[in-house]
Amino acid sequence: MPKTPHLRELWSRLGREPHATLITAGLCAPWVWAALAGRWRAAAVATFPGHADPAFYFSFARNIATGRGAVIDYIWHFWVRHPDLTHFAADYWLPLPSLIVAAAMKLSGTSVVVAVRTSVVMSLAFAVATGSLGRALGVARWACVGAAALAFVSAPATRFAVEVDSSLFYSAFALASLTLAIRGRGANSGWLAVGSGLASGCAHLCRNDGVLLLACLLAALGFWRPPRLGRRLALTLLGHGLVLAPFALALFRATGRLAPAHGALPFLVDYEDLYALPPGPTFRDSLRAGVWEALLLRQQASLDRASDYVRDLTGVPALLLVFAAGFLAGARESGGARARAFDGWARSRWLLPGMFAVVLFLAHTLVTPVASAAGAYTRSLPAVLAILLVVLSAVVSRMGSASPVAALLAVVLVGWPWHQQSRSVTARVVRENNQVAERLAALDAALNQDSKCMSQPVVVMTRDPWELNTLTGYRAVQIPNASAEDVLAIAARYSVTHLVASPRRRALVLPPVIEAFTPVPGVPGLARLRGLAAGCERP
Repeated sequence: MPKTPHLRELWSRLGREPHATLITAGLCAPWVWAALAGRWRAAAVATFPGHADPAFYFSFARNIATGRGAVIDYIWHFWVRHPDLTHFAADYWLPLPSLIVAAAMKLSGTSVVVAVRTSVVMSLAFAVATGSLGRALGVARWACVGAAALAFVSAPATRFAVEVDSSLFYSAFALASLTLAIRGRGANSGWLAVGSGLASGCAHLCRNDGVLLLACLLAALGFWRPPRLGRRLALTLLGHGLVLAPFALALFRATGRLAPAHGALPFLVDYEDLYALPPGPTFRDSLRAGVWEALLLRQQASLDRASDYVRDLTGVPALLLVFAAGFLAGARESGGARARAFDGWARSRWLLPGMFAVVLFLAHTLVTPVASAAGAYTRSLPAVLAILLVVLSAVVSRMGSASPVAALLAVVLVGWPWHQQSRSVTARVVRENNQVAERLAALDAALNQDSKCMSQPVVVMTRDPWELNTLTGYRAVQIPNASAEDVLAIAARYSVTHLVASPRRRALVLPPVIEAFTPVPGVPGLARLRGLAAGCERP
């Protein structure tokens, strides 16, 4: 009769790759499935895609799907001169998320539900890309399964999965680019270089951070020095350029630019400067605000962005972890000699994701601290979070035969709390977005009534043109962050008929604006151009 395996031997078998992978997948599957089902159900009751960026991506996608083309019907910034309210959409935000959502709309309809469910599907793609990156970095398969599951239920992924936002689209493509580049590090494969460039180009067409990804790809190739380095660099650039070229051509034809209008972002002193009239904030404006103030702003941004890391990793000092893990991995690949540790890190697979995480952090703290604080960095964070989770999984996988215990601890200590948080965040985000639609119901009714008694189309000047246009269909224009005279000049240029007051615009309480518009009875905050009031007064 065969002897009963010793408990230690049985434990050792469970720690081997196939068994550990099955254990981890079995432990993670229930709460991943529950999170996916919760997001799918929440999307079914969504009536608004999200404030600002998501509203833009949705309205842009809807216009494409209905055959109107790459246009939107509102002006939210003035850094590009718009001859008309209806204009080329992608002069600041980028088009690929809207193109993907529009494709889904072509198949299933142009509702908010379809658009949000497209984001839910992208959250799955983001999780798969996280696991694929781990495998490319040589992490054990079971640990990659755990990292993918944790990425799926993490706070950033949960939030953006139920909004029509670019974040998960960008992150999935960025991780795919990193994966292909790492897999081609030592291979003489041109297709992997082209694929990495294509994926980075797609990430760039989702968010402008993609240009940082391309820079990291090229720098990593320089450190790695693969066979036929010049050819690899050229093929990576070729892949990236093939994706960007059609957009650059369309943008140039529409605006005369080859790149979106972001040149003033480093010089923002206050977020509302984003809505200044041309040419926008300049380096001289930053100097007037004070060099010391600019340094303090960036110092505070560094602390705030670091807290984003810590908050979303439940207390793990993430940046230090990236440096430490990457350095140790490099030392290991170079044979462990301290003198060669840095050189080993620079030549290791961990160089590229570590460099990308750090460069992204520095760009959002030192270059664009104001815009990043308003959400730009948060939208790039899922890609960095995925890298950090892969690092964590690599550390845990070193535990060898203790991997089943590690998997169980990951589920109990990290995965399950994140799953519970995922449930509450999903419901809260959808509820808050739907409340936007409810708040605008009275405004929509008033504008509908006025449109019947006016001899010209309704055009609304508001601080939130994205929301108003998405929910009411009326064309809109941003209230410029400028003087009362400039506000009235913009109103006249675009034939504005109504004004929605905003406490963020001091010019609205000045006599010239007050005299030009009269309040609409029964609708707080809404005013009508005084010359149009006589024919639209309610009994």
